[in-house]
Amino acid sequence: MKTDDAGKGDVMEKQQPFPFALSTHLEIMWAVLMSMTLLCSKRGHLQAAGTLFRVIFENFWRARWIAHPSDAGKRADRARASFEYRRKMVRVLQGQDVDVRDEMIKQFGKDDAYGVIGFSPMLESMGEKDMYKVFQYASAIAHGTGQIRPEEISFLLCEAAWHYAEFATCVWKACKAENILDEEFPASFAEAALDVYHERKNNAKKVMANRQGRSD
Repeated sequence: MKTDDAGKGDVMEKQQPFPFALSTHLEIMWAVLMSMTLLCSKRGHLQAAGTLFRVIFENFWRARWIAHPSDAGKRADRARASFEYRRKMVRVLQGQDVDVRDEMIKQFGKDDAYGVIGFSPMLESMGEKDMYKVFQYASAIAHGTGQIRPEEISFLLCEAAWHYAEFATCVWKACKAENILDEEFPASFAEAALDVYHERKNNAKKVMANRQGRSD
């Protein structure tokens, strides 16, 4: 399912908003994860990698928040709210005077307004309060604070890849439940996984070559 197809995207958003919203989050996570793998082969990019990790982490949990309600109608409402939130943010970036928080609450209510509920309360509502510690860790790296060692960049990549793989399974199940899987969909997962694997492998070779060069 390619969410960059505008016509198909409009239809999916109206007819199957829940799986389409999850797929959109997954595509964002994949793009960011690929950027992280590139950063792992370079020096002095820990802060940038931390910022990207935070993006993946937030996308993962906000998408899980969409999927959390047991009621299908409520999941669809939260999915629609995620699309509307992005449209409103585009207006803000274009310089329009938009009170995104106020508009979202009026349209969807405080409990289901995507992007309005704070990250900590959102995690707590899902029984995942401890995950906020990871968010704080990612924020510390992103802002250049805290005692973070350069070698932790590998840890960040592994955590980011885990979040991607974990969420890809959630998206797969959601789409399968609504009978919208096609050949293109699982193939995109496999393609993304291979891209990340090969990029990580190439980076490992570069690191080993640099180490050997320094030891010679």
